[in-house]
Amino acid sequence: MPMVTIRKYGCFIGVVVLCATLSAGDVKVGPISRKPNSPILEKPKPTNTTTNNNTNSDQDTFTEPYRTIQVATTEMGILRERLVREGDVVELNQPLAKLDDELANASLEIAKQNVVCRGALNSAEAELRLQSSRVEKLHALLNDGNAHPEEFERAVMEKDVAAARVLTAQETLIVRKLELERIRLELDRRTIRSPLRGVVTKVHREVGEFVAPNDPVVMTVVQLDPLLATFSLPPAQAQQLRPGRSVPVQFASSETPIEGEVELIAPVTDARSGTIRVKVKIPNAQGQCRSGERCSLLLSDRPTTLSEKTQPAERSH
Repeated sequence: MPMVTIRKYGCFIGVVVLCATLSAGDVKVGPISRKPNSPILEKPKPTNTTTNNNTNSDQDTFTEPYRTIQVATTEMGILRERLVREGDVVELNQPLAKLDDELANASLEIAKQNVVCRGALNSAEAELRLQSSRVEKLHALLNDGNAHPEEFERAVMEKDVAAARVLTAQETLIVRKLELERIRLELDRRTIRSPLRGVVTKVHREVGEFVAPNDPVVMTVVQLDPLLATFSLPPAQAQQLRPGRSVPVQFASSETPIEGEVELIAPVTDARSGTIRVKVKIPNAQGQCRSGERCSLLLSDRPTTLSEKTQPAERSH
C-alpha cells in the first residue's frame, strides 16, 4: 500500500477517536476556571519615588556680580596706555586706560592763548573812553552855543558803537573761556575711568588698537560687593518675603549661613514655571564669597500671618 494512503487513513482514525472521547464527556474544553480559594498573582504597583519639589524650602541658584559694566569711551582714537590688568581691583573714577591725546593737547594750548589775549578788548575800551570824552566836550560846547546839534548827535552815536564793540569783545572772551573748558573736558574723556569700585574681569583692547565709535568697549568691570542671587520661588514661599527683609543664604563652601537682603520681588509670576523671581543682595565686603558659586535660600514652610504682612506698613507709619 502506498505511504500516502497510510498517512491519510491514520489521520482519519485519529479524528474519529477524538470525537468519541469528547462525546463521552471525559475531556472538557472551555475557558480556564480557577478554584475559589486559589491565589491570584497580581502585578506589583510601581512605587512613587519622586518627591514634591515644593516641600523643599531650600532654593538653589548661583551668585552673580551686583553690577557688570562694559566700560566704553565716547571718544575715538588709538589706545596709547593701559593702566590696569585683568583681575585688578579698581576704585571709583580710577584711570583704566588712555587714548592718544596729542591733538587735544595742542587744541588746549591754543584755547589757553585765546583766553589770555585781551588786545581786542583793550582797544575797544580805549575807543569807548575816547568817544565818551568827545561827547562830554561837545555837550559843553552845545550848551554855550558853540557846537552844532548834529555834530553832538553824531558823537553820541559813535560812543554807542564803541560801547557795543566793548561788549562784543567781552562776549568773545567769555566764549573763549567756555571753549577752553570744552577742550579740557574732551581731553579728560580721553582718559577712561572706572564707573564703580570693582574688579576688572576682561580687557577688550590692547595698546595700539583703534577704538571706534561702533565698538567703544575697552574693559569689563564687575561689582562683587555686594553679590546678587536670583531665586525662582513658588508663590507660597515668595509671599513670606518683603523687600528689605533679611534672609539666610547658605553657601556650599561655608558652614554658617550669610544674612542677605531681599532687594526685589518680581510683580509678575512666570507663566511657564509658576514661580516668582526674587533677588537677594548678599554682602561681600571681605570677598569671602565668589561670583558664580552655588547658594541656597533657607526658608521655612510656615505661611506668613496677617500680622507679619502688615508689619512693614505699621513701621512706615
